Amino acid sequence: MDADSLFLGPVYDVWSHFHQMNSSQMAALSIESEDLNSAWYGRFARHPYYGKTGLNSGVMLMNLTRMREFGWGNYLGPILKEFKTKMVFGDQDIINIIFYYHPETLLVFPCRFNFRTDHCRYMPNCESAMSDGVIVMHGSRAAFLSYKVPPFTLIYQAFQEYQLTQDLHEHLYLHLKNQFAALAEYLVEDARIGSCGINYETNYLSNILKVSQPLALR
Repeated sequence: MDADSLFLGPVYDVWSHFHQMNSSQMAALSIESEDLNSAWYGRFARHPYYGKTGLNSGVMLMNLTRMREFGWGNYLGPILKEFKTKMVFGDQDIINIIFYYHPETLLVFPCRFNFRTDHCRYMPNCESAMSDGVIVMHGSRAAFLSYKVPPFTLIYQAFQEYQLTQDLHEHLYLHLKNQFAALAEYLVEDARIGSCGINYETNYLSNILKVSQPLALR
C-alpha cells in the first residue's frame, strides 16, 4: 500500500481478496479510472496498459509465491529497457505493462478499496463506495495535505488527532460525523468540495461505525 492511504474499514475486507483469487491469479488491483472519458491511460499512455483504463498500483495485493513462480523479476529489466522513455508513473506503468500481456494473472477489486479524489472530484463514479462505503482512502497527489479536496483533508486530520487509547466511536466516528455536518453547509458554495462531500455518511463513515461499535451491535 502507498503510504498516503488510510483504512476506513477492516483490514480483513482487503485481505479477503486473497481468498477470491483463482489458481492463476497472483495479484489484485483496482482500475485507474471508473470513467472512460477521463481515464489517463486511455488518453495519454504511450505504452501497453491493462484493459481500457489501466490500473492504479496504490493498493496492491501480492501473492509472492505465485509472483516468484511467474518470474516477476525477470520482466522488469526488459520492460524498463523497452519503455523507459515512454513511462510516466514508474512502477505503476511497469505493472500495467505486465498485466496487459498477462491479464489472466490479475484479480480486479472494486474502487472502494482504493478510493481517490478521481472518484468524486467532479462527479461520483465509484458505485461500490456509494453503496457499501470506502474501505481504503488513497490520498494520491497530496490530497490529504493540500486542502484542494477538504473532505480528504478532514479525514486525514481526524486520524492524526486520534489516539489509539481513545474510544473509537466517540473520538473518531462521532468527531468526523460532526466535522462533516459542519462542512455540509459549504457543499454548494465551495467548488473544491465537489461531489466528494456528498453522501459522506455512507461513503466515509459507515465502515468506521461498524468497526467502532461493540461486537454485540454489529
